[in-house]
Amino acid sequence: MLRADWTYQHGAGDDLRALLRLQDEAFRKLGSGKNAVSQRVRRVGGEFRGMRRADDYTFGQSGHHPHVHSVLFVRGASVADVEGTLQDAWGNATAAVGLRVGRNALQVQEIDPSGAGYLFKPGNRTGKPVGGRYSAAQLLQEAAQGNVQAGQLWADYARATMGRTSTVTTPGLRNLVLERASLSDGQDAQLSTYRKPDGAVLVADFGDWHGVNAAVLASVAEKLA
Repeated sequence: MLRADWTYQHGAGDDLRALLRLQDEAFRKLGSGKNAVSQRVRRVGGEFRGMRRADDYTFGQSGHHPHVHSVLFVRGASVADVEGTLQDAWGNATAAVGLRVGRNALQVQEIDPSGAGYLFKPGNRTGKPVGGRYSAAQLLQEAAQGNVQAGQLWADYARATMGRTSTVTTPGLRNLVLERASLSDGQDAQLSTYRKPDGAVLVADFGDWHGVNAAVLASVAEKLA
C-alpha cells in the first residue's frame, strides 16, 4: 500500500473555489489517456489495483491550501518508480488546467495498512495551529472567539466546499471496499449511506477516519497482497 500526497502552488489572493475546480479537472486527466495513473504504473512494470483519495485543507501565509491525500494499491513496482512516473503525470495534468507545481508536488511512500486512516483527515483538527497553518475547524474556533478575519475565511471555505464530493474511490477498489465492509453490518450500513446513486464513487464524511475506514482498507490490502 502506498501513500501519495498531491499538492500544487497557490498564492495568498487565490480563490478557493477556483482552486478546487482546477484540482478536480487535473484529477480527471489522471483517469484516462497518457497521464492515467493505471497506465503510468503499468509503464514502470507495476499493476494498479485502485486508489482512494480525499481532500484536505489548511490556511496559512500563502492563503488557502487545498491538497489531496491518497492510498494507492500497487503491485510489482518500486516506490521510486511509481513516484517518478506519477510526478510527471501530475505535472502534465496540472499544467494542462493552469495550475503550477513545485519540485515536491507529489510525494509517494510505502505505508502500513493499519495507518491508512491518517490519510483521510476531514479538516476537523482543533486545538492550537501548527506552524501558522489553520484547519477549517481551527478557523471556526478562532471566529467563535471574536476573530472576524477567521470567520470570513471559514465562510469562504464553507461556500467553496458546500455539497462537494470530498472523498473518491476508483470503481474497482470501491467494489473491494464494499465487499470487505459487508463483513460487518455496522460498517456496511455506514458505507452504503454515503454511496452515490449512480454507484460511480464512494463518498464519506466520517468523523473518525482512524476507525472504520482504516480497518476496511487494511482488510482490502491483505486481500490484494
